[in-house]
Amino acid sequence: MKKLVAIFSLCMLVFSSFAFGQSEKKAELSASDVSFSSPPTSSLVEIKIHLVIGRVSKGCLGFGFCGGTADAEVNLKNANSAEGYLENTKNGNYFRFDLATAIDTSKFDSTLYIDKDITIVQDGSKYTLLAGAYTPKFGNNKNGSYYITLKK
Repeated sequence: MKKLVAIFSLCMLVFSSFAFGQSEKKAELSASDVSFSSPPTSSLVEIKIHLVIGRVSKGCLGFGFCGGTADAEVNLKNANSAEGYLENTKNGNYFRFDLATAIDTSKFDSTLYIDKDITIVQDGSKYTLLAGAYTPKFGNNKNGSYYITLKK
């Protein structure tokens, strides 16, 4: 009987350490879970773009960008969209997207994904938002901003 209790105790120890050692996976955001601010109205904001929220790999669902346009008049098929603007910094060129409300990072993975490069043409200039995984930065916006790497 002592051997049976010892074996049972050992099994419980192994299984419980495995179960408690696993980290809880956070939910992926969707377009309805997040809202973006409009770009500032300033003469310094020369280029604005509108992107559809969603991931190419998930049929434009999930949290990322799957396409867009520089033309504000274009209807993006009634899709949830985000408006961003060009920001030139000493570290490079980015399209910046400001969050209107903070993301609850205890529930959600706040990573924004671009599965494939997205090219936007405006006034004869071509801007390519590079594929990648982007996390929000909090320096200029308390709710967070995504800085999407850009190739001109």
